[in-house]
Amino acid sequence: LGPDMNGNPPYDFQWYRELWTRVAANTFNISPDPSYEVCALLGTASYFNHSCDPNCALVVSPTSPKVAIKTLRDIPIGQPLTLSYVPPDLSKAERREQLLQGYNFHCTCTRCMCL
Repeated sequence: LGPDMNGNPPYDFQWYRELWTRVAANTFNISPDPSYEVCALLGTASYFNHSCDPNCALVVSPTSPKVAIKTLRDIPIGQPLTLSYVPPDLSKAERREQLLQGYNFHCTCTRCMCL
């Protein structure tokens, strides 16, 4: 692509930064081995909101590049489907720090708001 009518390049640093931020915020680690990451952009899972007490989880096949979403309990009709964007076994402070640093939000899910 060439420059626009004002001579500006078609994509500037801000455009690439926004693109990278959106991609990074919507990828999931699907590595079966915790010693390295394999990230995937999963269209459907990208629409799931976060909860530190999620009602769904990603299930990664250890032998093929397949991923499924599994419910962790019965989910009433109309309740949003949620995933934990960070390891749920971390302390509240660690979860909140990772969410703030990696996803730019302060978690207010029911698990974080309980004393």
